[in-house]
Amino acid sequence: MYLPEGGTHYEPVTWERAFGIIAEEVAALASPDEAVFYTSGRTSNEAAFLYQLFARELGTNNLPDCSNMCHESSGSALSETIGIGKGSVLLEDLHQADLIIVAGQNPGTNHPRMLSALENAKDNGAKIISVNPLPEAGLERFKNPQTP
Repeated sequence: MYLPEGGTHYEPVTWERAFGIIAEEVAALASPDEAVFYTSGRTSNEAAFLYQLFARELGTNNLPDCSNMCHESSGSALSETIGIGKGSVLLEDLHQADLIIVAGQNPGTNHPRMLSALENAKDNGAKIISVNPLPEAGLERFKNPQTP
């Protein structure tokens, strides 16, 4: 999908046209460092590897990790409240917790690496409470695909 300049609606385009638009934008840069190549933590390793090769071949290392987008607000809030912008617990702390409250997110969909930690905590007797006003299927009837 593409929103042309001055357009009010996105339009479907062919892959050939999409790559052409990208090529035009990249060619118009005064420096490769004017571009930022962001990718999600949910991207496959293979896709992320090819993406970073493309950025580096272009001549830039502007490859921020997903924490720039996903954790910027929490990092700012943590800095103001506890003086450090990163989590202050270890993964093993989750394994030994008596209670874990997951607020406003769905680990089954958005944080698959957290699933094994939650499963470990549950096996150790933890109660897990999820607070999420959105009715997400992963919160209502989830099966861990790593342990079907």
